[in-house]
Amino acid sequence: IEEMRQYVRHATETPIQCMTPHGQLSDNPVMRNVSKTGMCFTTGTKIDAKSNVQLKIPFNGADVELLGTVMWCHDMESHYELGVRFDDNRPDTATKMIEQICSVEEYRQQVKERERRQISSDEAAREWMEKFADGTVQ
Repeated sequence: IEEMRQYVRHATETPIQCMTPHGQLSDNPVMRNVSKTGMCFTTGTKIDAKSNVQLKIPFNGADVELLGTVMWCHDMESHYELGVRFDDNRPDTATKMIEQICSVEEYRQQVKERERRQISSDEAAREWMEKFADGTVQ
């Protein structure tokens, strides 16, 4: 299979919100990876390819709202896995969001290794924001 990706994907387990084309929130969406131009996430809701979706992604203590197009949707038996291309032309926002996600995931790994504590990406994000939000360690 020919690799079509142009940008590196960054793994994460960040809860997000996804509004379907029918105006309903998708069931338990969790971002699995993200790049400058799109993301993969899992959800309990099937959303057809070529559908437009509205995404809310936690970022810097607030939510980034982006529009996207579902490029593919795979039935994984217990959930669906979707690939979404960002339609918003704001690469600076996506880049900042990716940098923060990487920092949070790195922090989560450090907590696991150093403190032997398992925390979710959401918990890691809260802790990371408390410690590093202004750019300095508290």
